[in-house]
Amino acid sequence: MPGPFGPLRALGGRQLQIQFTLSSMYDTQVMGILALNAALLAAAIAAKDLLGHLWWLALVGLLASSAFCVLALGRSVEQVGPKLGGLIGQAPSLTADQMDEAVAKGILKSIDSNAGHLRAKRMLIYGSLVLLGATIAAAIVPVLPF
Repeated sequence: MPGPFGPLRALGGRQLQIQFTLSSMYDTQVMGILALNAALLAAAIAAKDLLGHLWWLALVGLLASSAFCVLALGRSVEQVGPKLGGLIGQAPSLTADQMDEAVAKGILKSIDSNAGHLRAKRMLIYGSLVLLGATIAAAIVPVLPF
């Protein structure tokens, strides 16, 4: 029968897995945005005569959006749980319940550390999308027949 911290340790392990999944999902979104930015950069250069004399502003917006994406890729989930070296040294002197507690506390520290990285990554992605949307809107305005 598991001790009182066994279920918490298992739940914490699952939450760490979710954080890694979210980080991978965000990276996939960033790669898609970067691909769209690249395609739109090529389209803006090809259509520079259609976009008017300020066509280069589209390049600036798309490059800024891409910069946010690169910054988002730099934010990663780094903590995978408690360091095993310290736990192995303590293991002979701890009961199973105490070991479960130590592992659960280590997992909690990792989850808290990773949460900040995920939040920053998400905000950078949102910023990139806002810049992308604003750039598209600004590039379309001169082309619209008013």
